[in-house]
Amino acid sequence: SKIRKYRWENNGLSSSPSELQNIVRGLDFEFIEPALGGDVIRSPEVLPTGRNLYQFDPNKVPTETAVERGREIAENTLKYHLKGKGRYPESTGIILWGFETTKTQGETIGQILDYLGVKIARKYGDWSPQIEVIPLEELGRPRIDCLIQICGFFREMFPNLMRLMDKAFNIVADLDEPAEMNFVRKHSLENWEELNNQGLSPQVARKVANARIFGPPPSEYGTRMLPLVEDSVWEKEEDLAQAYIGSMCYLHAENIHAKEADKIYRKNLANVDLVSQVRDSHDYEVTDLDHYYEFFGGMAKSVEMVKGEKPEMVVSDTTKEVIETEFVADAINRGVRTRLLNPKWIDGMLKHDFHGAQHIADRVENLLGLAATTNVVENWVWSGVAQRYVFDEEMWRRLMENNHWAAKEIAERLLETERRGYWQATEEEIGKLKQAYLEIEEWIEGRCG
Repeated sequence: SKIRKYRWENNGLSSSPSELQNIVRGLDFEFIEPALGGDVIRSPEVLPTGRNLYQFDPNKVPTETAVERGREIAENTLKYHLKGKGRYPESTGIILWGFETTKTQGETIGQILDYLGVKIARKYGDWSPQIEVIPLEELGRPRIDCLIQICGFFREMFPNLMRLMDKAFNIVADLDEPAEMNFVRKHSLENWEELNNQGLSPQVARKVANARIFGPPPSEYGTRMLPLVEDSVWEKEEDLAQAYIGSMCYLHAENIHAKEADKIYRKNLANVDLVSQVRDSHDYEVTDLDHYYEFFGGMAKSVEMVKGEKPEMVVSDTTKEVIETEFVADAINRGVRTRLLNPKWIDGMLKHDFHGAQHIADRVENLLGLAATTNVVENWVWSGVAQRYVFDEEMWRRLMENNHWAAKEIAERLLETERRGYWQATEEEIGKLKQAYLEIEEWIEGRCG
């Protein structure tokens, strides 16, 4: 056949000659060598491309390396809290994503284990990992409680890890240790008192009291908060928090699968002092994905609403060999400078007709979501975005040529940001912004007419 006779010569169309070679081999029902997939900078062994990709073996997660790096993340975040508050956090809120876990091989799992003061023993192999308790004398600090928020993909990709973590929480909650050195036990006992009045059997009450894994209901994967921001149909920040809690209060424990548990979820939220998120890929800054404000920001805003106090928010960048942990404001500022306000990044985006400007508009929307859920997006950021995209006549022209509707969305988001009080714009800035918006509205009405 023509396919069988096809011979690929590397002419610059692909990063590896094996890519098209193996497409042809696959179409011809031939064997393609398997290889690990993932971030080429984090995992250079994924090169060369063009092989038959597999992502991970769930039974090997977390790997030894991921556990070590997770321990470093945990210690970094605790140092931040100690420095700012002078005490250890009693509970930390942690976001667990499925794809992040596959790419890091379980760094966030390692982080959770270190907070709890336990480790995994695999003396019976990968299929039967055991939880071993690290003595308090060796740990040198209290056992930190965790409230784990999973997405739907994690629920379906890693049921083994959910069982393992639930087992760890039960083991730590049952340790005969003083409450001031075991915050898991302290909060589980408080949960037990709350559940005693609900008519549950002792066995079920114990499971629920010790459970710390919550996520969306069956068949759902994210939160119902996201459409509120996308469609600008929320009025108060509390609306976002209520939507988040309503869609993420479904509990997972032994033989309990996504059971709605609003009251106990809120009780666990009220214990959280610190919310932690991992940035695992060079491809995305925290301003590049709506999931960061949806999960990370949504959880922090929910803690604030229930507890009446803002939790600390830290991001651990694990994309390099050295892990860097920073406050969320610093992570946002870096994302803004390297993406939204970076001329080279903008030029790269606008090489793509229609989609380029839309991706820019998406990031302005993400910025608004972060402003509403973290309250740390500074005034200069909004002025910088307006100056870069709207007040610069040449850039505004390029945006409209690329995608008029995306340009209109950018102007709308900026006006919405000022209206909601996240941007203290000057009268001159608002005047320029309204003028640009009217221009594009006139064009769209003329086009539709």
